Amino acid sequence: MEDSLTNCRDRRSFFECLQNMIQNGTQGNKILAVLILDLDRFRRINNALSHRVGDLLLEQVAERLRGMLRKSDTCARIGDDEFALLMPTMNIGHTRLAASKIQSIMEPPFLLDGQRVTVKASIGIALFPQHGTDADRLMQYADGALSVAKRSGSRFVIYDEEEKDSAVPHFSLEAELRGAIGEGELTLYYQPKINVKSRQISGLEALVRWNNPKRGFMLPDEFIPVAEQTGLIQPLTLWVLNAALRQSVAFADKGADLTIAVNLSPRNLDNAELPALVLRAMDTWGAAPSRLILEITENAIMEDPAHSLEILHRFTDMGISISIDDFGTGYSSLAYLTKLPVDELKIDKSFVMNMVDEKDDAMIVHSVIELARNFGLNTVAEGVQNERAWEILAALGCNYAQGYYMSPPIPVERLNKWIVESPWGLDKGGAPQCRPQDSSTEAL
Repeated sequence: MEDSLTNCRDRRSFFECLQNMIQNGTQGNKILAVLILDLDRFRRINNALSHRVGDLLLEQVAERLRGMLRKSDTCARIGDDEFALLMPTMNIGHTRLAASKIQSIMEPPFLLDGQRVTVKASIGIALFPQHGTDADRLMQYADGALSVAKRSGSRFVIYDEEEKDSAVPHFSLEAELRGAIGEGELTLYYQPKINVKSRQISGLEALVRWNNPKRGFMLPDEFIPVAEQTGLIQPLTLWVLNAALRQSVAFADKGADLTIAVNLSPRNLDNAELPALVLRAMDTWGAAPSRLILEITENAIMEDPAHSLEILHRFTDMGISISIDDFGTGYSSLAYLTKLPVDELKIDKSFVMNMVDEKDDAMIVHSVIELARNFGLNTVAEGVQNERAWEILAALGCNYAQGYYMSPPIPVERLNKWIVESPWGLDKGGAPQCRPQDSSTEAL
């Protein structure tokens, strides 16, 4: 059977072809390569330019792929923006050349309704018989290698048995995470943000944690990549946003005028409806937009500057502050920085943690603070580990600081005690006791 849009095989037909080639041998060839290709930024193109333009892109991608195939090769569309290729080959070197050729044919811009659109692709590869002799297993391993490619930023990745523990288990982890979002397994930790001049807490950064019944306590680095790869990042972000806004209202009711920062994934920016969803969440909890800060990494903004600029302006029009996270590790130009409606730059902790001993890192921190001052922006230094680092930041005129020197991320129960007992807390006369919120916040 064929995919009606691209005239390539569909998923079922491709799988049957793979099974037949495994059963009948590879006609004298030693290797059968399964390649799964995923288009980067496809959802963003759909949202920004329309689904019809997205369909045109898929048609042209299929045409380019068919143009490079031999008679022995097979091409299929197996998902919204996923293609699969089946290529008998003599050795692994030829497979690498084929993957490189696919990348090359994707480089020229696509002309879509008069608009030139550049699209890159990530590729995962599994090989018969090296990685398995079962069609299901080969598809699973190729998809796992694709996940590694997207997570690492590599153009293509060949499945490696040594990477099995990291490449494949995301399938079970995805199912667990999908359930965790609605089952009360997630919780928020808060890291205080300290005003350097007053030496008192001014806000918090909300950081999600997962109490996984099978795997134990999990940090974001262990499950956020899976959420981004599987599309779960959208409901996960909405859960975090709802929980943080609900807690913000609880803080305000107890007299604590604290901002709460919520991190956005680069994949969140693909969703053109995100500002409307954030507005809906604020209305649901009666939260003031002035107490919400959205943190977006520098690289996420620069993936699609024009689209990011539009989204950020919609947030600032709502009265929400924008912070550029991990500043200094990306590639934004000063000229573009002047166009962004941002309020603060967060200096990446890798520079702050080493600046006491490394002159180059200290110079970068100094330069970012000066840059922000010239643009009228606040600066937040992450990763403040000791008193000496604090003193340097104070001398440089940094506005805010976060780090283990003041407090690690802590649950709200411990935060109550910290606010009362810590020298960085609020004035003792009016220190609030903030009621913890139920973690079963409903998603939007």
